[in-house]
Amino acid sequence: MIRLFSLSVFFLAVFSANACINTYFTQLDGTSYQNIGGGGDGTAKIFPKERNINYWRKRSKELLQSYQRTDSIEYYSDYGVALILLGEYQKAKMVFLSVEKRTPDLYRTASNLGTLYELTGKADSALYWIKKSVRIYPNSHEGSEWIHIRILEFKLQKQHNYNRSVLRLNFGHEAKPSNPQLYDLDKIGWHLRYQLQERINFIPAPDPIIANLYFDYGNVLAQTSSVESALDCYQEAERYGYKGELLSVRAAEMEAISDGNWDRTWKETIYPFIKEHLVALFISSIIGFFAICVACNRIVSTSQKTKGKSCEEIIVRLLYFPNRGIYFHRLVSLR
Repeated sequence: MIRLFSLSVFFLAVFSANACINTYFTQLDGTSYQNIGGGGDGTAKIFPKERNINYWRKRSKELLQSYQRTDSIEYYSDYGVALILLGEYQKAKMVFLSVEKRTPDLYRTASNLGTLYELTGKADSALYWIKKSVRIYPNSHEGSEWIHIRILEFKLQKQHNYNRSVLRLNFGHEAKPSNPQLYDLDKIGWHLRYQLQERINFIPAPDPIIANLYFDYGNVLAQTSSVESALDCYQEAERYGYKGELLSVRAAEMEAISDGNWDRTWKETIYPFIKEHLVALFISSIIGFFAICVACNRIVSTSQKTKGKSCEEIIVRLLYFPNRGIYFHRLVSLR
């Protein structure tokens, strides 16, 4: 609690003095770096995108009527997308098989059929269609479909060892993750985040594959971003059901590194700053109090829209993404 209060006061003072929040994070070697200008909040958590069922039910009817009126394959394909978002997978599958028969070798058809077959538990068919979609458009989903292919290949194995990387990545076996294969960690990290965002839109916790992906993502971020970001991923991996002992070992190591850096940051940066800016602290605390009151009022006023969501997600959505629209990465957005 003391740490949280101190950091809150410190960041409020910085905001008042510099009109932006400059936060500190910890690298794997224990040194800190400053996030100048608020370019990221250090969290690696990924929130599912909201799906308005009433909207998609209405939209599906409109698209079907448009298809019946025009015989346009585009309307029919988009109708299939709407059915997927409504959870009507069998009807959607028949739509896309019909599209494939009429107009074969379309990327969107192959990609959506791959997703449909995976959602209905048919990994062999899903693998066929995803591989076909990649052949048609190799850079689909920003080049991250190799992850989807390896997940499907893993599902087709007779035995599943979820304590090893589903993606067959190697980050060592020590308390600190490493990169013995010299991967392009920045690219892998981006691909993992992209694919995780797609999957959590359809698959709730627990899920051992998503848990495994989050563990890999944490191992990447520990080396490319911060131990705090890695800890976020490890916590999500645990929430999704990761059982491996290495997760506990690495989480404890990241905690120790972060705590050590906190002690140094407090002594060398935060405490001197507070001493030097007592007046700004007082003013910022008042501003912060009113800001919290406004945020609480917004939460209360939208209580009907926030049922079933965590407090953290509500705060993030209210304060940072109040006008953000819905966009599904895997499924082709309607035009």
